Amino acid sequence: MRHALLVAALTLAALAAAADPGRDPFEAYEQPTIAPGSAPLQRFTLEELRLRGVVSAIAAPRALLESPDGAHHTARVGDLIGTNWGRIAAIRGDAIAVVERYRDAIGGVHERRVELALPARAATPARTPGPGPRAHGR
Repeated sequence: MRHALLVAALTLAALAAAADPGRDPFEAYEQPTIAPGSAPLQRFTLEELRLRGVVSAIAAPRALLESPDGAHHTARVGDLIGTNWGRIAAIRGDAIAVVERYRDAIGGVHERRVELALPARAATPARTPGPGPRAHGR
């Protein structure tokens, strides 16, 4: 019994030494930072990325995304995207669905679903046939 109490006391002392005494217990947990060299689409927020094209009529659909630096990236379902560890959940004909999972201040896990859609096409005006060739006679 005495041995168990000694081990428990040493374990508690080690935990107390490892704890950050300067951390505010009410401050939100920080999301892990993206390591350099990780997926290129993780360097930008979802709001900064633009969906430019989708190939959905194939077995493994793909999306073409444009980053703020003008580079184009292809992505598939399951790829990591955005700075909040988002993952592409679905690729449809006109949009992609991204799911981000994050922890709140008390450790609860939440999901945020974001959809990136293709830009709406501007309606092209219908061409009206012009007048035919004129006869220049008197």
